Amino acid sequence: MPTQNIVNHPTIGILRGIERFPRVHQFLGIQYATLQDRFSRGELLEEYPPSSEIKDATKFGPLPLSPTNGCQHEQAIIQRKLPFEPFHYSDTQCLTLNISVPVSDAPRSLPVMVFIHGGAFATGSSSFPQVDLAPITNMSIEIGKPMICVGIKYVAVPTWTG
Repeated sequence: MPTQNIVNHPTIGILRGIERFPRVHQFLGIQYATLQDRFSRGELLEEYPPSSEIKDATKFGPLPLSPTNGCQHEQAIIQRKLPFEPFHYSDTQCLTLNISVPVSDAPRSLPVMVFIHGGAFATGSSSFPQVDLAPITNMSIEIGKPMICVGIKYVAVPTWTG
């Protein structure tokens, strides 16, 4: 199991993440919005309730309801099987971010790459191992151009009215 680390984010609060590479920390399943029900529009979380409790950001958030073989299907397309833990599903708590950050002693501004997964509006997730952003963050450090990588998990639902 990767080493765990703790950071105190000024907006989100205290987070426990994981060390994926010696110079990359990852924070998983950070909720950015909620859904009232399966077909509602997401409601942005603008504030997190103040808390002194440590939020667990060591595990992926749930996937939206979708075919349970979506990960295997994508791996068949890329012709490479990668290991993964069983996924959990939720139709209301699935709007989460997975964030990979370079470790640095000195705070500084860094570019941010945002990854929005594909899946033909039927499947796909930023939690699938084939779209893990920690290796990309690590490579950015190795080439001397460190960046933060963020994977967004979203739900594609019909938005038409009548």
